[in-house]
Amino acid sequence: MAYTPTDELAHFEGARADARSTYQNLLGERDEKLNTARTTHGPGSDRWNRAEEKLRTAEKNQRVIFGRLQRPSDGRQISFWWFVFGALLLAALEAPINKFMLDNILRGSNFDSYVLSLFMTLILLVLAHFAGHQARQIHGQYQETIYVSNIVIACLVVIVLAMCVGALTIGRAFYSTAPAGVSGQDIFSHIGRQVSTVGPWTAFVNALYDKSAFFLACLNTAGITAAFLAAFITNDSDKLYQSALDAVDSTESALSRVRKRYERMVARIARKYGPRLGNVAAAYGTHNAKVVELKRNRDIALSEDDNLDLTTLDRMLVEARNEIGQRTRHGGSRSPAPEDDTQTVSPFPGRRT
Repeated sequence: MAYTPTDELAHFEGARADARSTYQNLLGERDEKLNTARTTHGPGSDRWNRAEEKLRTAEKNQRVIFGRLQRPSDGRQISFWWFVFGALLLAALEAPINKFMLDNILRGSNFDSYVLSLFMTLILLVLAHFAGHQARQIHGQYQETIYVSNIVIACLVVIVLAMCVGALTIGRAFYSTAPAGVSGQDIFSHIGRQVSTVGPWTAFVNALYDKSAFFLACLNTAGITAAFLAAFITNDSDKLYQSALDAVDSTESALSRVRKRYERMVARIARKYGPRLGNVAAAYGTHNAKVVELKRNRDIALSEDDNLDLTTLDRMLVEARNEIGQRTRHGGSRSPAPEDDTQTVSPFPGRRT
């Protein structure tokens, strides 16, 4: 029921009380949504807690290996986008050389040839990167062992890469001198005859006399070497230490994604209720100022309500933002590990092969 006071002071006190009630109702509605967001997507959710627990476990495993090795990672940091840029650049340089040969093999459009050329380039680079990774981690300092499987895998991949580069080079050299309309089967047959007749090395060297084939071989060799070296220098020399570092990075990224989603939800709720809360708070301030003015004019002592700053009631949003900021700075609510964690040598779970 609307309150219609006859006294001016009572009128503004009633208006102030209505503004405060409206503010608290809005605040309660918004805080309920903030609390729901916290328990479903924020620090109170199972997903957030599992991510933090995985991160604590990964960091503990990293400290265990660090305690044995007593060194930071000896791998260098290179942005993944440099690899992408190099791959696209190499593909762009190779595409014109491979285009006409692939047109005959595919019997398709220019787009098909360019896509296949890009795919072939990326496959070679990925294989080279994998070989470099395996070659880097032959000797494990943490377990004091030699990984024979890494040696075998690296050698096999290098052999496959050499075969691919040789086949592409020999096929491109043949296409340069072949009559028009040569088919893909003719190109593959010529590669097989050349290898079986003079041997793979001689066939490859003879193909280098063709300028297009020579340029293609140089590009492939340079790209493979760059991808191999990039993997070699960016990975730690110890296989288990690199696995531990990767586990920390992946769990930090997973927790960061959860945190950012919760942060977006908090921001969306704040934007939804912020204008209305601000308007009500401004109205409350106006009414409160008038009440204080009237009381002072009448020499009436001010009460606690007269000195109330309505925005001080808004605590949950501040707490949510502070919690997000604190967890962002510290990478989650992680407590420091015991001092002897780095001195303990224990089996490391989740090893990568």
